[in-house]
Amino acid sequence: MRNESETDLKILRCIEDGLNLLGDGGKKAANYYLEKNGIKKEEILAKPETFRKGLEGILGEKGAKIIESWIAEKLSLTFDLKLGSRLSFVEAVSKIKAEREKLLRTFQIQEK
Repeated sequence: MRNESETDLKILRCIEDGLNLLGDGGKKAANYYLEKNGIKKEEILAKPETFRKGLEGILGEKGAKIIESWIAEKLSLTFDLKLGSRLSFVEAVSKIKAEREKLLRTFQIQEK
């Protein structure tokens, strides 16, 4: 991974925390499956829907929903998102990225 912003790193930590619910072996298996199916860690933020579908491929719809909901809740708490418990993982990531871009444009700053 390269050139991740502070925001990106926080999002990725929330995703890692969510995958930790699977236990160490489950997390390793999930990461392996995702990578083998073209979903690299550094691409998750650019392709959150693909990540979500990858989770469904591993855990089924219900299992993926549990992990996705946990990650969305963690993102909501970390980034103080409104309607957090009702946001999906994809919606939460999209909202965070949009708010970050708005802030960067408003203050004309570049995030490290």
